[in-house]
Amino acid sequence: MAIRHIADLKATNGNTYNNTDEFHAEHGPCGKNNANCTSVAFELLADKTGVRRTVIFEDQAQFDLFFPGLTTKDFAVTKIEKVDI
Repeated sequence: MAIRHIADLKATNGNTYNNTDEFHAEHGPCGKNNANCTSVAFELLADKTGVRRTVIFEDQAQFDLFFPGLTTKDFAVTKIEKVDI
């Protein structure tokens, strides 16, 4: 069963962004180029402090490969939802 995972990625340095490209330029691809998913989409948060990432996975195995454990990052991640679709 496919999985949809939505999370907010918010900068912890106080910066704001005018678009998702500015956020990615500072924080990297944030999974944008990860082959272990079906699709990834980003939208700028209303307060411009980060992005909302929506990822679609084929199954739990693909989900587990996308999140390989702890990584160093300078943004906070807040999970919004993880649901079977």
